[in-house]
Amino acid sequence: MERMQEIVDYLQEEVEKAVDNRKQKWQRMERKETTSSIQSFLEKISKPVEGNLVLTYLKSSYITNTHKFKIAIYADELFVELYPPYAYIDMKLLFTDIDADMDVFRKKLKQHFLHLMTSEIEEFRRYYMELLYIQSVMYFKLVFSDLSEIKLPAVFFGAELGEVKLMEGT
Repeated sequence: MERMQEIVDYLQEEVEKAVDNRKQKWQRMERKETTSSIQSFLEKISKPVEGNLVLTYLKSSYITNTHKFKIAIYADELFVELYPPYAYIDMKLLFTDIDADMDVFRKKLKQHFLHLMTSEIEEFRRYYMELLYIQSVMYFKLVFSDLSEIKLPAVFFGAELGEVKLMEGT
């Protein structure tokens, strides 16, 4: 764990630059497909949308590179309701070129660390992916602003079965 913190600290500037570049790309990105997926999910629910709309990232998705997010409506307490209406949204388009980012990080790490274990690279990759997943809230705020004509309940964003926060500006 101590070494991982050293790796994260060493790459902090590169990571910030990569995240900023990705966020700029997300702002310019076409949102029609994501907006359509969310709109389709909301239309399939036969009753009016009440309760809380929860958009979560699945940590398993950055391990498997599937980049699935889950959208669900909870009438009661979040994650306690047994069978809330939900759908998965494929968000691969947000996370293209991750391997290129990792190549840059790997090269920089090899300049500083003599022995890098594969497990350390993978642990850093998971750290980076979670950071990107958290930052993707910015993209989803744009998507939900595109859905402004639909009356939406409170929208929460975060990790599936983890911490979620009210998505401000929706």
